[in-house]
Amino acid sequence: MITVDFTFGDAPEIENEKMIQKTFDLKMFGGKKTVALNAYAIEQKVTATDTLCQMIIGMKQKFNPYINRCIENIISNVQYKHSKMIRKNAVIALANLSYCCGEPQQVLQLILRSLPHFINELELQKTPEDVYFILEHMYDLMKPLINANVE
Repeated sequence: MITVDFTFGDAPEIENEKMIQKTFDLKMFGGKKTVALNAYAIEQKVTATDTLCQMIIGMKQKFNPYINRCIENIISNVQYKHSKMIRKNAVIALANLSYCCGEPQQVLQLILRSLPHFINELELQKTPEDVYFILEHMYDLMKPLINANVE
């Protein structure tokens, strides 16, 4: 798991060029405060979530043994507040995990575990395109179960 360095204080020292720093005047909280965010850690996390997403899509049912190992990490990234790309990669990965399941019962368990996180993320969307993106992937999550019941 990658951690993101985020500090809130008087004057953090910037160790590299990937650190983003912004100073705010918070008079009631003791004057000027500086917020620093390690953009390099976020870039690494974007790359990691994209790689995981591509592995899930590429491996399909061969990824089944790894679902339980990575599901919590993916779910936690669905609502990651520091990067929209991480959230999008997590939504795509979560939706495609249903294609990795071997049995309809496993798909159902995945849906029941994932759906509340999709709904929470849906409530946070501000544009119609983002709402459509979430709904489209909610459908992708359920598609293998729908197809199994049709056949």
